[in-house]
Amino acid sequence: MEAMAQNLKPLVPKERVEALAPEEQWLYLLPPPFCTVQQLSEANPFWISDMAAPHGIDFDLALEIGDFGLGSDAPILLDYR
Repeated sequence: MEAMAQNLKPLVPKERVEALAPEEQWLYLLPPPFCTVQQLSEANPFWISDMAAPHGIDFDLALEIGDFGLGSDAPILLDYR
């Protein structure tokens, strides 16, 4: 339900999204509670693939808070190291 609402009325203006990632137009923010990448990796092999750059984050201290919308393969993480 939250995803549909954000697709109809984005929480983040397009101009701010483009300032963060010029090639993107949408930003989808996940509702709490947030999961650590460690928790996500247990169910989804994406997180241990080279595409996810697993060596660049701390799996126990990084939380997924969103992505760039439907079909995006670019998660947005907060790494609390």
